[in-house]
Amino acid sequence: MASDEGDSDERNPSQQPGDDGEHVRNIFACGSLRPDSDGPWTASFNTGTVSCKATLPGAHLFLDGYAAVKLSNTVDCCVRGYVLTADDKTFTAKLIRADRIEGYTGRLGDSNFCE
Repeated sequence: MASDEGDSDERNPSQQPGDDGEHVRNIFACGSLRPDSDGPWTASFNTGTVSCKATLPGAHLFLDGYAAVKLSNTVDCCVRGYVLTADDKTFTAKLIRADRIEGYTGRLGDSNFCE
């Protein structure tokens, strides 16, 4: 994942005015990472995050071993889930853990449904 840290004068779009300077990161959870799921890792995965119900318009949900979202150019469909928010350190750890849970091996990996 690319870092947006640097000498830029622009504020991170997810950073709220008055924040202490830490960047906030978000994960859209639509499967077993959702806080209302009963997956074996759900509770521990969501510890340290703040969650908010969210709808992703123009998206389709597929099952490829785990929930997979594909964006489209239509707005007649949507995917419901949660946005999980965390500070930089927590987000990095959660992203690594989510990749492990879902078997994501990186770009062009055999286990990936689509890029």
